[in-house]
Formats: sequence, C-alpha cells, structure tokens
Amino acid sequence: MASTLQIDLYRTGAGLFLFCCVWGCFIPTTTYKRLGLMAHSQAASMGTMAIAAGVLVQHLSTPLQEWESRIIYWGIWVSWPMIFTQIAAAYWGANKMLPIAGEAAPGASPWKENVVAAAHIAAVLGNIPAWAIICWRL
Repeated sequence: MASTLQIDLYRTGAGLFLFCCVWGCFIPTTTYKRLGLMAHSQAASMGTMAIAAGVLVQHLSTPLQEWESRIIYWGIWVSWPMIFTQIAAAYWGANKMLPIAGEAAPGASPWKENVVAAAHIAAVLGNIPAWAIICWRL
C-alpha cells in the first residue's frame, strides 16, 4: 500500500503533467515564446521528478521520519511557484534567471526579476535536501 507521501508526490507529478498539457496551449499567447516553452518543459520535467520521487520513496532502506517526509514533500512541491514565475517571465520578459531561454527578452523591472529569482532559488533550496534524503536512504 502506498504511503501518504507517495500519493502526494504522485498527485503533484500528475498535476504538473496536467498543467504542462494545458499550459502548452497558451504558449502562443506569450510575449516571449521561448520563456513560455521553458515553463512548459520545466513542468514536464518536474512532474517526472515528482513521480520518480514517489516511486523511490517506496524502495528506501529504512522508513522515513516525519520531518524527512515533510522536507521531501515541500522540497518537490516548491516546483509550482517556480513554474508560475516562469510563466510570468514569459509575459514580463524577465531574463536574469533564464538567460538562454530569455535571450530575446529585454529584461523586466527589478521587482519582477526578483520574484522570478526568489522562486527559482526556493526550488533549488527545496530540491537539494529532498533529493539528498532520498539518495541517503536508498
């Protein structure tokens, strides 16, 4: 039987996949299409990552403690704000955190660039400990 954490990770992954499919229809409406495509691709890859985390959690060598489960869940869940700020960047033209995808974008006002940067930094700071726990426990 799947644990609550596994089910939550599967739901997060499936939600990211669904969002990826829906968002793909709106990429043509963005001002900066490559940034819009980046959000689409990132949602797909983060959905894969969430589902993979759910699969791996069931194969850990020892049961997770409650605090470890919370770090894993929130570390993966923090992908959502990152995806939403990537979508905002596709309309704003924010290019500081995604310089390759945003090379055609002029850059946005500092507060918009900071919002995108904060979400990306939070995602990195959430994913590193989540995956460290999973790797340590395998």
